[in-house]
Amino acid sequence: MTPEIANWLGQAWIRYFPLSIYVRELVSSGRLGKVSRVFADLSNANKLEESIEDSHRMVSPDLAGGALLDLGFYSLTWIFQTLYSTQGDDAVKPQVLSSMQKYRLGTDEMTTVLLTFPRSEGGDAHGIATTSIRVASDPDGKRTAGPCVRIQGDRGEVQVFPPAYRPTRTKLVLQDGTVDEKVWEVPGVGPGSGWYNGFAPANDWNAEGEGHGMFWEADECALALRDGRKEGRFESLDESIAIMQVMDEVRQQHGMTYPERIETTEYPVHV
Repeated sequence: MTPEIANWLGQAWIRYFPLSIYVRELVSSGRLGKVSRVFADLSNANKLEESIEDSHRMVSPDLAGGALLDLGFYSLTWIFQTLYSTQGDDAVKPQVLSSMQKYRLGTDEMTTVLLTFPRSEGGDAHGIATTSIRVASDPDGKRTAGPCVRIQGDRGEVQVFPPAYRPTRTKLVLQDGTVDEKVWEVPGVGPGSGWYNGFAPANDWNAEGEGHGMFWEADECALALRDGRKEGRFESLDESIAIMQVMDEVRQQHGMTYPERIETTEYPVHV
């Protein structure tokens, strides 16, 4: 099993957010016009030399560390769900160019990926996915730094605000003067419950009683089991492979490899 496979479940869950469904419907309906460019970023600033040991999962080659596989796949899934999934049977895998800054252990600390999606008419579409563990999408943690995702068409754009893995706000801006901001609450047991969800190591707790949003994907999994489906409605197995192939190509372009026991496709794995 390659390191990317472990991340498939992580990046798939945001596909089932009502916010994500809304964004894809904006693209598919033509309300944005011809969508030809998408920017997506998920970056978290870390005091790497001061606070992260070499054995930490974010940087260790032995744990398939680095920004690309831990954070960058969220950026890539925003690119794919707006420029690839929305094309249906006409979807074509993109061309891949990338730039990478490596950490001293050989894993990546910052990566930028330019994806060119061929179109049969009207010109190609570009997806720019960025990720870093040196700088942040949302430096103050208060969602004041602007959108982390921008989906741009010739009639306007929709913006998605951080964090890219659990967004709760969008802003639609059209050439006709439309400005429509929406807040997308994530249900939970509610205030006064004394219950908190989120990522404790980063002190990134959700508001009291507010869910994290993974239940939407869990519901989809239950429906798939009930209906005898082997893949989700909003991400096919082929698309999952396409995203993993992009990450493999980026790593190959920069010679970023992991130990053989991590990379191996042999099963069972002998450590």
